[in-house]
Amino acid sequence: MKRALIVSTVGRQFFLFEAANIRVLKELGYEIHGAANLANEDRRRLDAVDITTHHIRFERGPLSPKNLIALIELVRLMTRLKPDLVHCHSPVGGVVGRLAARLAGVPKVVYTAHGFHFFRGSGARSWATFYPVEWLASFATDLLITINDEDYRAAQRLHAGATVLIPGVGVDRGRFGPSRQARDDVRRELGISDDTFVAASVGELSRRKNHAATLRGLALAEAPAHLLLCGVGAEEAGLRELAAELHVDQRVHFLGYRSDIERVCAAADVYVASSRQEGLPISVIEAMFAGLPVLCSDIRGHRDLVAEGGNGWLFDPAEPRGLARLLDELAQDSDYRAALGARSLELAGSFDLDAVAEEMRQVYRKVTS
Repeated sequence: MKRALIVSTVGRQFFLFEAANIRVLKELGYEIHGAANLANEDRRRLDAVDITTHHIRFERGPLSPKNLIALIELVRLMTRLKPDLVHCHSPVGGVVGRLAARLAGVPKVVYTAHGFHFFRGSGARSWATFYPVEWLASFATDLLITINDEDYRAAQRLHAGATVLIPGVGVDRGRFGPSRQARDDVRRELGISDDTFVAASVGELSRRKNHAATLRGLALAEAPAHLLLCGVGAEEAGLRELAAELHVDQRVHFLGYRSDIERVCAAADVYVASSRQEGLPISVIEAMFAGLPVLCSDIRGHRDLVAEGGNGWLFDPAEPRGLARLLDELAQDSDYRAALGARSLELAGSFDLDAVAEEMRQVYRKVTS
């Protein structure tokens, strides 16, 4: 039987983002292995993915010398497994994995860039640090998969055997859609009236996700909107303090980690994402499948999802009054919201899980032919 090895820095990649790729590889006749740092991972969810996993001592810091240990462990694993195909993910797993694959003589090496760390507006330091690393690693890449237009164009300057643009990992559209019951239930649980204008936002509570910009826009809006904020992270305490300082703490609902994002979206009237950096955010695609207008920061990845004036608008996250103005416009016009939401649902079709899986099936067949 053919054998494929999926490499990522952390194990949660397998159950959060690789289920479709794993299914496709199995359908193509591969025995699947996964290599990642498995420390502190949810063993139950890893086991449910139904692949053979291997612990590799990756460090998330890209410049950590400890990743040399990970390189040695990976070379040994690949030499023993003799995979026909290695598919690498994440910056550290991508570089170390590709180098290990070449050292171990793996026939075919694929890398998915989930968002290069160098991008328009990222600054000279990011380009000086990460572009040369990706440039060198591209020589060890048979196929480079990018997930947004800006990265695809940047990849043309690299030296992978081939480069393709695949619209992310796909979203199961069957989970999402307007639900009056879910809307009523969630609002009742949170003490929010039916006629209140509600925004939703999903993502790690981190500097990168920049939820502070969303809070500032909410505070400046004239409409007394509520915000459903889903996620956990190191910045939660600071965000709670900021909400109090801005006098919106009674209108911001910190919901923590949620496994029912479809219900949260059903309770909302608009989706907001103020991130500083993205690849192609699943959370925005989920909101689109839920039929919501989307207001997103004007960055890479968001530009691939937002047709301005069609399904939403882009805004400058450094200028909270711009977001406030957009929130007020949507709060005042339910017909406008409905039109934008309908267009979101139409545009989301390109990111359907089955459609992306079919594209990946063709990619795997092509690279191994």
